[in-house]
This record gives sequence, structure tokens and C-alpha cells, in this order.
Amino acid sequence: MMKRKGREMSDKKYTAQRAKFRFGQPMNPCPKCGGYNLGTKVPIRIDHDENDDARALLRKWAKAHREGPVLKGIAYIVCQDCFHQGPHFDCSHMSYDEVMKSHDVAKEVKRLWNSQESKDALGDR
Repeated sequence: MMKRKGREMSDKKYTAQRAKFRFGQPMNPCPKCGGYNLGTKVPIRIDHDENDDARALLRKWAKAHREGPVLKGIAYIVCQDCFHQGPHFDCSHMSYDEVMKSHDVAKEVKRLWNSQESKDALGDR
């Protein structure tokens, strides 16, 4: 079933408004797919091997959070539709709690996302 053209435009406007509400400022769409389904990621380091099942991996994740997560040293915004990662911000000198509470990290990650090339400039990469 096809959507009407006017409906598609209102959906895109809604997602742009949702991203603006979530991040507190206007955000550019994903340069790869044009979507606004964005999320902030601060990955933690978990020592696991390929033989771990889901339960073992979850146990290691919980242990890492209890002991105070060790960061991989980066923070970034990711498009949750196509998994395009924005430019990374180095936060290796900070703890997990410091990164999560820092307004400067949030401001810099948003600035890096908005400074990416647009979908038109990327072409068929």
C-alpha cells in the first residue's frame, strides 16, 4: 500500500521535530539514508570471546556496569535506521558517569553530527 505524498512529508517533519525535541536543537538528517531516528552511543569495553552465549554476555555486561564501566574511549550519534555512525568524539580521559553527565560532550557530539556532509554531497559512497 502506497502512502500519499502529503503524508510522507508530514512523517518526515514529525521525525525532524522529534529529533529537535530529543537533542534540544535542530539536527541534520542521516547523510546515508536521510532519516532522523538518531541515538547517542557511548560504548563500554566488555571482555568476551566468540563462544559466549547470550546469558554469559549479559552476565559480563552486568558485571562491567556494577564495577564501573570502562569506556572504549568514544562517544557518537548513530542513525538507528541504517546504523550510520557519526564522527567520534574522544572521551578516553573520562569515566562513564562523567561522560553521561557532561554537557560539553553532548554539545560536541551534536556539533560533529551536524557538521557531516549531506546525503547529496556523499553521492553513492
